[in-house]
Amino acid sequence: MKLFIHHHYDYVESGPAKAVGTLRGKKLLQLQFIPFEYATPTYGDVVAASKDDEFNNHWAFECPQRGGMPVSKLHAHGGRYAMIVQFVRRGSHTGPWFPGRHDIMSSLARMATRSAPGLVYFAVPDKVRPTEIMRLLGEGHPEFQFAQIHPRPKAARASRPKASRPRARR
Repeated sequence: MKLFIHHHYDYVESGPAKAVGTLRGKKLLQLQFIPFEYATPTYGDVVAASKDDEFNNHWAFECPQRGGMPVSKLHAHGGRYAMIVQFVRRGSHTGPWFPGRHDIMSSLARMATRSAPGLVYFAVPDKVRPTEIMRLLGEGHPEFQFAQIHPRPKAARASRPKASRPRARR
């Protein structure tokens, strides 16, 4: 079945979902896709959806925040986090990003061209750290250059200036 995700009817995305139950008149749907506009929910997460006239009576879930929501607010966490990686091709390649692994889902958001890098979205198991994903990508695809976009790499977070706190008076 098809699920629409939106924030106040903006930033609309849709994809396949699997019915896993009901809750107070709402359908519990497990995402079978990786939304590009939302870090959460992502592939495998379960949300409580309602039929919505705005989407021709399809199932819809209104994300409470633009860009995502806290995992704690999901009906059920599917055990994955969203990761975005930018890539530049240096040669040809076809096939999976992670040969032999079926626990990491991917969705190509933008194909790389001569003038612009590509973007790929992953739904990564919580137990696999972003540094491991970047290592696997580099080893499996040496003809590519990769840059982690989301979650922000720790080095990028550390270089942000910290907000100054007012000193306590004594």
